[in-house]
Amino acid sequence: MKNDLKTRIGKYYKLNTHFIYLKHRAIIVLMFEFFVDMRQNDRKDTKYNNAKLRRLLIETEVLQGRTL
Repeated sequence: MKNDLKTRIGKYYKLNTHFIYLKHRAIIVLMFEFFVDMRQNDRKDTKYNNAKLRRLLIETEVLQGRTL
């Protein structure tokens, strides 16, 4: 019985984390691209696109129109 429950919870966890990754993929990619740009820039004055992040957060219903 315990193994069956662990299996069901494990499957749910894998599906849930995969869904979260897909839902927030654009935000993850934006953060990754910023990090790569920052690492490649010796001066470390890389500009961050706040407007694009805000739009993505609203699209994924993380912000729901609140101000940043």
